[in-house]
Amino acid sequence: MNIKHLAVGDTPGTYTVDKNLTCEAILEIARKLSVTKLVRGEIMESPMDVKALISAQLMNVEREVFSVLFMTSRYQIIAFEKMFYGTVNEARVYPREVVKRALELNASTVILAHNHPSGTALPSKADKDLTKTLKSALEVFDITIIDHFICTPTITSSFAELDLL
Repeated sequence: MNIKHLAVGDTPGTYTVDKNLTCEAILEIARKLSVTKLVRGEIMESPMDVKALISAQLMNVEREVFSVLFMTSRYQIIAFEKMFYGTVNEARVYPREVVKRALELNASTVILAHNHPSGTALPSKADKDLTKTLKSALEVFDITIIDHFICTPTITSSFAELDLL
């Protein structure tokens, strides 16, 4: 792993640092480490792990980004893609493109995610409507939405935890 000031620890899955790090440096390291976990073939066993990995990718982005984690029916990662970029308060999402990409990748399940740079982790009416539209479109092809995360700089909410799916 080529992250400045970070070395693999003695125990598998642990790391050591060679100097004091700022909060920003730690967040950057977390983002880079999460990329290594969001690779093809990795099995997502814990919803909390998925939430943490996706949060690391989106929490400090200054404009809205809509992403999709494409997986097999056994929750094995196929790809994590940042599909649509927007402004500070919205990103235009095209359901047709999400369905098309899921079919290209032969995905059986997906997790949706986007960020709210404003800091509000609660889903808006537009977020709920989009999720409903995507759910209907993907179900036609037997593709299941497992969750939809909304990431802010401090917290990540889950549609599944809020019973909105």
